[in-house]
Order: sequence, then structure tokens, then C-alpha cells
Amino acid sequence: MNKQKWRGSALLCAFSVFVAFALGELVVRALDIPPRPLEPLPWDRFRLSSSPILRWEHEPNTSDHRSTINSAGFADSKEYSLEKGGDTIRIVVIGDSVTAFEGGTGGNWTEVLEEALNSEADKKIELINMAVGGYDTYQQVEFLKLYGMKYKPDFALVAFCMNDHYFMQTGGQLGKLVKKNAAATSDLYSGRIVRALNRHSRFFFLLHYHSSRFFSREHNIAHPKNPYKGELPSELGLTELSLLGQDQAFEFRIVVFPYFGKGLEKPSKDETILRDIARSLGIENKLINLREDFASLEGDSDDYAWDNVHLTKNGHKVVAELLFTKIEALIQIDANLLKKDAHPPPGRLPLLPEPRLM
Repeated sequence: MNKQKWRGSALLCAFSVFVAFALGELVVRALDIPPRPLEPLPWDRFRLSSSPILRWEHEPNTSDHRSTINSAGFADSKEYSLEKGGDTIRIVVIGDSVTAFEGGTGGNWTEVLEEALNSEADKKIELINMAVGGYDTYQQVEFLKLYGMKYKPDFALVAFCMNDHYFMQTGGQLGKLVKKNAAATSDLYSGRIVRALNRHSRFFFLLHYHSSRFFSREHNIAHPKNPYKGELPSELGLTELSLLGQDQAFEFRIVVFPYFGKGLEKPSKDETILRDIARSLGIENKLINLREDFASLEGDSDDYAWDNVHLTKNGHKVVAELLFTKIEALIQIDANLLKKDAHPPPGRLPLLPEPRLM
């Protein structure tokens, strides 16, 4: 084949790929095929962590349009002493941006639930929101071990989002934080071209998302800066959490948030993975799966989540309502902690208006 024919074939091939990609982009956008790319995390209120597992954490005493961070670096406007009063039941909550967003505003599900529980309890109930945007399960449990246990919690809630199975699901903006601290972060994630394509092309994002999920372990092994050596962060984190519970007689529950796209009636592949991991660790009874609860409600996914993942204000209220009786029952493991004469009907928060579907 002479050069002219070779160039013609190459151009035709490139043009065909371009047309196929453009058509794919149009179809994905026109049909709004899930999942949607997550909004980049607001890295201005983050700092690098000295922990090689955490890698980043909240900058204390900062705020933005998503959250208010207290002096301890928690997405909570309240301040908490390390010492816990004798009349206090303390619950720490670990998770990612699904739980960190709206923290410290009064509208986060942890704050709404805390208010509801305190309206019923003889003792003071504290829910400390220790969720950090972008964290996977292994990072969340490490944060609990490094920071959460100092607060002598009675219980822990793990707010599990389906992308917590996978490495570096951060919205692709860690590079901004790295730029601010280039001398200290030579080994952190880059991948600028992939990040740019994920951000600007729905079709590329869809291909990249499903290929990395389908080959999750292979993808994790192949990532040059992945510290997990091919293991799923969710499995590593829940294993550590299970050991922590056994060593310290520590009670915990895993609150499983659904992907608010199509098909809430059936478990997703990631939900099945989580259940298999929990079963293998003997902690399946500690899962609180909210998908089935949301599937029984009327309303569209946009009523609960603005991008099929992160909760709207109404979504936070509904989560608190769905969790109220479940967490109340968890607290009542120790008898007579809550009043028994003024319980609301199951699934209904006391002293709070019924969630309004927008």
C-alpha cells in the first residue's frame, strides 16, 4: 500500500472513530443514560493528610456552598469535646461526599436525625459527621481509627455509597490540591487527559465508568498509584471495621445508599458485591439498605438526589426519616435509654414536618 492510500485509510478510520464517538455522545446526552459524572469536589476546603491512606482531609474552620467544617475538620458546625458526658450517647458517622455535603448547615441527614432522636431521648444524643468527600470505605475506616475513636463513640454508622467499592472516585480534582503542594505530593494521582475527557464527554465517562467497574480488580492493579494492590477498598475497609468491632466490642451499622437512577426495585451489581463481602465477614445483619425503602416511596429520583448520587435537601430529610426507627432501636440495645411513652408511628420523625416531595 503506497503512502497516499495509507494516509487515506488512516484518515477514513479516524473520521469513522470520530463520527462513532460523536454519535455515542449525542445518544448518551439525549437519553441521559446513567450514571452522570459527579460534580468535582470543592478542593479549596481540603488539605493534604499526613496519612498515606487518607491522602487528604478537610481544612478545619472552612466553609463553602456545600458544607461547614468545624475546628476538628468534621463536616459539622458543632464542636465536640474528646471527653463524653455520662448522659450522652455518641454516634460517629463516616462516609463520603453524600454525607459530607450539607454538613454543618442544619439540613444534613445526620443533623435532622440527631434533632429527632433528641426530641425522644432521656439522654443526649450526638451524631458527629466525620464524612469526607471522595473517601472510599478503606479511607473512611482509617479516619474512624485515627480520629473517630478518640471521641469514645458508642456506635458508628458507615454511610456507604456504591462507588465506595472503587479506588479514587473523587470527581477527578485531586490534581488541584496537588498543585498547591507540589513538593509534598510527587506520588499522587494525575491522569490529566482521562480527567479532562471524563469531565467533558458523557460518552467517554460512561465507557470509562463501566470498563473500570467490570474489570474492577484488574483496574485497581493496573493503576500506577493504587495502594490497594488489587483489592477492593470496600472489602479492605469492612474487614478492618469488622476487626475493630470485635477487638473493642464496638457496635456499628452500614447504611447503604442507592444509586438514584433507574431500577431501584432490583439490587445493582455493586449492591450484590457489598452483600457478598458482608456475608463473607459475617456482618450481613449490620447492613441497612435504603434502596428498598426508597423504592417503596412515591416520587422521582430528582426528588431525592440532584445527580442520582448526592442528596437534595428533601433527600436528606427522607433519609433521616427512614433511619429514625432503625437507629432508635440500635440505641435501645441498652434498655431505657429513650422514653417509651411518646414514640412516633414507624418511619415518621417526631416534631418534624413530613418530608415534602418537590
